[in-house]
Amino acid sequence: MPVLQGNWEHHPEKLPGNLNSGCTPSEGLMSSFTVNPEARWASFNFISAAGLKALAVSIDEHPMYVYEVDGHYIEPQLAHEIPIYNGERYSVMIRLDKEYASYTMRVAGNGNQVISGFANITYQGGEDNDRESTPYIDYGGVNTTAEVIELNTTRLPPYPAILPAHTADDFHLLTLGRINSSWEWTLDGTSFLPANLAAMEPALLNPQAPGLQSSLKIETRNDTWVDIVFQLAIPEPTKLQPPHPIHKHSNKAFLIGKDSGTFTWSSIEEAMDKSPQSFLETPVYRDTFVTAPNGVAWLAIRYHVENPGAFLLHCHMETHLHSGMGMVLLDGVDAWPEVPK
Repeated sequence: MPVLQGNWEHHPEKLPGNLNSGCTPSEGLMSSFTVNPEARWASFNFISAAGLKALAVSIDEHPMYVYEVDGHYIEPQLAHEIPIYNGERYSVMIRLDKEYASYTMRVAGNGNQVISGFANITYQGGEDNDRESTPYIDYGGVNTTAEVIELNTTRLPPYPAILPAHTADDFHLLTLGRINSSWEWTLDGTSFLPANLAAMEPALLNPQAPGLQSSLKIETRNDTWVDIVFQLAIPEPTKLQPPHPIHKHSNKAFLIGKDSGTFTWSSIEEAMDKSPQSFLETPVYRDTFVTAPNGVAWLAIRYHVENPGAFLLHCHMETHLHSGMGMVLLDGVDAWPEVPK
């Protein structure tokens, strides 16, 4: 693991006891939901409150029609399984057209720790039917058959249809990775640790506050469009990075493109001209954007500045946020109200 995580100093003797050993297998509480089949449909909202792990959700024998992502309607998309990262939200409808019985809802680890949680969805009138439902995913989150459809998270057309501006007024390239040690993370070369924030003047009072250096903030003007490219780089001695669910506070943004390799262009417009296959035909509109699972890759978003204020941009993995992976968006500084002393 030290080789994979980077050529940093490692002091396992300083870890709390039982952090990496001594786990005891256990089962959590089984939640239960009762649905009325006469209603023909049921709706469920999935919110990932995970601090570290990526998850996958599924409901046995019930295809899901995803109709809302991060609180915004989309054209319904069919899926048997939904990958859901830290802070993401999905709303789904299921058709209540199966045998009156109980069906298992599964929440499993998605490509990481083998761990699962479960719930029962019971049709009214089927409480005494003890048949076992057939899963789409197993305990580890792996599809049980080749026919299982995973939600295509690059195909989530907003409803009603909305599109970003054709061009942007500002461009920022952020490089994500580790700095200084194996546990410190950054969005753009500087650690956003709480220790650095304690003595700082609030940014809303002073966007030029001492200590809020340029690599920890992006300043924008109101009613402009801003492009941000997140570059996932694996330089020595980093070696390995997980997917980063990058969360944007305030308003949503459009995911407009993503690809492997290094973003070598000076603007999105140039990138679209040189590498059109890297950009989505229908941009995705949401507030959480997940980088590639590993390797050198990039992801581009575009958003409209329409809510003046100071907002956080950060990785939604708790250990990454609390070890420095964040910065502030000082949106619409030209339209900020004067804050009373």
